[in-house]
Amino acid sequence: MDEDYFLTPSRIISVTYIIVVVFWYLNWIQVDSMFFSPYLIINESQYWRIWTSLLLIGEPSLEMWIYLITFFLCLKLVNDFYYSNNPGSFIYMYLFNCIGSIISGFIDPSPYLGIRIILFVFYYSCKLFSNADIIINTSFIPFRLSIIPIVQIVYYSFFGTGSSTFTFVFTFLWAHTYYFFHCIASSVTKKDIFEPPNWFENMFAFLI
Repeated sequence: MDEDYFLTPSRIISVTYIIVVVFWYLNWIQVDSMFFSPYLIINESQYWRIWTSLLLIGEPSLEMWIYLITFFLCLKLVNDFYYSNNPGSFIYMYLFNCIGSIISGFIDPSPYLGIRIILFVFYYSCKLFSNADIIINTSFIPFRLSIIPIVQIVYYSFFGTGSSTFTFVFTFLWAHTYYFFHCIASSVTKKDIFEPPNWFENMFAFLI
């Protein structure tokens, strides 16, 4: 295997989520000290929960694995085809994603903010590759990326228990804001407000 195989942002992020899920399943980590809680963050100064909760997407289940597999595929698609050889911009996009997830977490609290990270990537990849086909889970049935947000909002509005409709709407709007200014407005104004500074690009230049 190429020694640089894991030096792509999408693979680093994917492996991190897998490690957290496996450790959770094996009871090697204390999730009670990681989940998001505005009360504990503000009143008990447990600020680490802001970041650790971004790695939690819910208790290990089939639904969680479907989310993860689709997340990894979309993340790789975005990394390889849109941010190829530009890891700094990819990380910048991901940080914008994290900020939105944290903001929505304080507005509509949930123990697991990682699901909002995943929803952002779903929507963003759908906009970037609206005509692309992607294979999900083990069914090997290709489908259009563009239908993912619609199906998710409809399904979870009526049957979902882990995320509110607000979570989906806010996250999709947050992702669309990034997409609009980074991909559409910048092509017109020739100025990208989400272009990372040179020092930030240089910081992640070792990635591929």
